[in-house]
Amino acid sequence: MKYTVSESRKIYVQDRLEGELFFSREFDDSVTPIEVGFQAVRDQMNQWVMEEVKRLSVGMSKPAKPEATASVPAEEPKPKPPKPIVTAEQVSASFPPDLVKLLCFESTDEYVLIKARHYLGPDNFRKIAAAVKDQLGGEYVSAGKDSHFRIPLKRRSNV
Repeated sequence: MKYTVSESRKIYVQDRLEGELFFSREFDDSVTPIEVGFQAVRDQMNQWVMEEVKRLSVGMSKPAKPEATASVPAEEPKPKPPKPIVTAEQVSASFPPDLVKLLCFESTDEYVLIKARHYLGPDNFRKIAAAVKDQLGGEYVSAGKDSHFRIPLKRRSNV
């Protein structure tokens, strides 16, 4: 079943309304779980808000503070987690192009998820499983229609 996630935010710089952003994206719950879809839209919106506030506040004396609309509660700034060493792009680059076109790659807070776009067949499944396990340190999660491979994100240590 398909579902759509939408979010809008007003952009304030120094207590002055500078604009509004709206983002809407459609997902298929057989490929992307609802929680992952909501998080993806929220993350994209947060990135755009921060970029827009930075762009608008150039040359202003006070630092700008983005605020959310009344429908979306303002969140306290969270410290950013360490950058992952493994990303969905790095994972997809480790597969040959003929296998990449059969797969979807998603990043979560803890894993890079690899889901099949359709039935892989035994040969392709074996190749993907071997690469996930041997090269990337991942595993296969058997969950019916939600079955997937997952590779844990390796975090940089504080050196």
